[in-house]
Amino acid sequence: MRTLLLLIEQSSKPLLWGIATFALLIIGVMDYWTGFELSFSIFYLLPVTLVAWGISRRSGFIMSLVSAALWLATNRLAGLQFSQSYLLYWNALTRLGFFMVVASLLAEQRLILESERQLARTDPLTKLLNHRAFYHAVNMEVQRFKRYHCPFALLYLDLDNFKTINNQWGHHTGDVLLSIVSDILSDCLRETDLVARIGVDEFAALLHIPEETEVKHIVARLQKILLEEMEKHQWPVTCSMGVLIVEYTPNSIDELIQAADKLMYTAKSAGKNAVAYANGNDTTQTVLIQKSPASPKF
Repeated sequence: MRTLLLLIEQSSKPLLWGIATFALLIIGVMDYWTGFELSFSIFYLLPVTLVAWGISRRSGFIMSLVSAALWLATNRLAGLQFSQSYLLYWNALTRLGFFMVVASLLAEQRLILESERQLARTDPLTKLLNHRAFYHAVNMEVQRFKRYHCPFALLYLDLDNFKTINNQWGHHTGDVLLSIVSDILSDCLRETDLVARIGVDEFAALLHIPEETEVKHIVARLQKILLEEMEKHQWPVTCSMGVLIVEYTPNSIDELIQAADKLMYTAKSAGKNAVAYANGNDTTQTVLIQKSPASPKF
């Protein structure tokens, strides 16, 4: 069932409408052929469920209305008679109400499920990806690299002296600072790149950029904007970054992430406010340390 629901969620809206409409027509024809003595009401829930779960509550209501109208038409054509003519329409209305309740419940359940999925993947403060979601994204990128050999880069960022903010200005200011950093990361990187908060004051990014020169240009711009923003608020915070450019098939995801993390700590050990670059997962090979061209003035 879970696989089926996931398949419905991943299908396009026109496809779902097409399948639901075709299914409804088949159900209507079968309802007519079998006569009014054999009830087919429950089968009308199939197209209602399809659009309510896969598209929206409103779509579920529309399909409910069409399903109830089709039930009424097929049963009238099949010769269904009541002692009072209004009873047929009353039964159609009760079925409409039943269909709409089911559609509403399904749509609401889908929204709750989506909210839970979102909470499981994102950091509640910054709304960025969390550590688990970022790990999954890196794993998917490695699988893509194995197939298409598209280079990418991992960026790990740590805020230097962040504890000073919490200690002297309070945790509210610290949260504001983290939110500003997350916004800058999202704005500086492209829409195809992924940004995550992986620790209290640590961030990571997956850059879909094949050229090393372009990676360094973006990182330098990012560092400049971050420092300017910290200086603007008179916050004594800089950033240490590790950038791993992946142009090879890594031995494992853990090894890849640990290499990027190690680069970040290499930059921090070099005096903070620096960026450490490397190609490959062995950071002892070629590591380039670049200090910020301008010292922050706090």
